[in-house]
Parts: sequence; structure tokens; C-alpha cells
Amino acid sequence: MLNALLLAVSTLTIIPLSPDPALKSTTFKQSMIFYPWVGLLIGFFIALPRWLSLPVSLTSFWVLLFWVFFTRALHLDGVADCLDGWLGGKNASDRKRIMKDPSIGTFGLVGIVLLILGKYLLLTHLLTFNSNWRWLLIIPVLSRWAVTFSSTISKSPVQTSGLGASYIPLPLSFFWISTLETIGIGLLILHLAIFIPWLIAGLVAWGVTYLSKTLLGGLTGDGLGFIIELSELLILTYLSLGFRG
Repeated sequence: MLNALLLAVSTLTIIPLSPDPALKSTTFKQSMIFYPWVGLLIGFFIALPRWLSLPVSLTSFWVLLFWVFFTRALHLDGVADCLDGWLGGKNASDRKRIMKDPSIGTFGLVGIVLLILGKYLLLTHLLTFNSNWRWLLIIPVLSRWAVTFSSTISKSPVQTSGLGASYIPLPLSFFWISTLETIGIGLLILHLAIFIPWLIAGLVAWGVTYLSKTLLGGLTGDGLGFIIELSELLILTYLSLGFRG
């Protein structure tokens, strides 16, 4: 189980932890049990700029910079690959080929720019209210839980051997453990206010899973990254519309 924890931290963050190189296939799936806790760790890190007493616009910039840096921009890469493949491919095999290409296309580039810009504007609006900084702790928790949900209800595309295939499908027992952890963390920090954002994360996970199944025949590791980024963006949108708990 220690290897699973180390794998979760090293996969989702920039922290260079090294699990046993001879990992069992079940360790990858076990690591998802710890995703909500790693999300909380990310939340604490990205909330640090709040204590610098900067103007809201600068605080939002540093929060976003910490967010991208601490997660190694891993999920942004997934967004770019998905947009390039899903929008640029003619069929499932063509989409998979495009997604494996290390270069970024127009769809991916535009998507990342709009995503980062959107997050910045939404963070600026949200952090205008001092009490809302606690959401920075919870949003990464909910988005990491979302990938455990999608991994439970999905399968990998046929003849796919990427990293995502090591996590999908996730055993139902692991999903329920991550769900109870997420609810516990959310209730402790923000009480009942977490339930609509939690629902948003679940709907994003279901929607992207369905879309990826339609376009590719299953869900990939890039799709998991897309789920994380999109759920964070939509939760921020919901909160910035005035529903702040």
C-alpha cells in the first residue's frame, strides 16, 4: 500500500517520490484510493499565495502558476491531446494516432490557452471574497475523485497499452473508498456546500467517459487528464456565478 501512495503522489504532482520499480499491476489501481488525499495536498500548495497579501489579480496569477507547476502541467497535456485527436481525427484509429503524436496542434493549443485564461478569470472573481479561499483546497480533491469515478465506469480502447490502461477499469471497492474519503474531506472543510460541485465533477466524468467511448472506443490516460481540467473549470464557473456556499 505504501507503493500505491508513493505512486499516487509522484503521478499527480511534481514531488519526485520513487515507488518500488517492480510494481504490480494492481498497485496502479490501488494508488487511486489516495487520489482525494493527493488532491488535498495540491489544494494546500496552490492556496499558499493567499498569504502573500497581494491584489486579487496577482494572487490569482500565482495560484494558477502554482497549480500548473505542482501538477507538472500533466493534465493540460491530456487536454491538448484529446482536443487534437477528438476534433482532428476522422475515425477512432486516426484519433488515436493524433493523440500519440508528441507535437501539439491548433485545437490543443487554443484549448489550453482558453482553459488557462478561463481559470485565471474565474479565480480572480472567486478570490474577491476572502472566505472562498477554502475552495482551493477542495476543487483538486473533487477533480481527482472524478477520475476514480470515470475509471470505474469505463474501459480502455481496444489495442491500447498507454498508462491509462493500467488504471482502467477500477475495482468498485477502490472507487467507494475514494468516494468516502472525498465526502469526508469535503464535509470537514466546507460542509454541505460541496455536494453540487461534487455532482458537477461526477457529471463531467460521466460525460467525458461517454464521449471518449464514442470517439475512441474507451477512455485513455489523456481523457483522465481532460476530466480533471474540465471539472476544475466548471466547478470554478459554478462558484464564480455566486453559489459559494
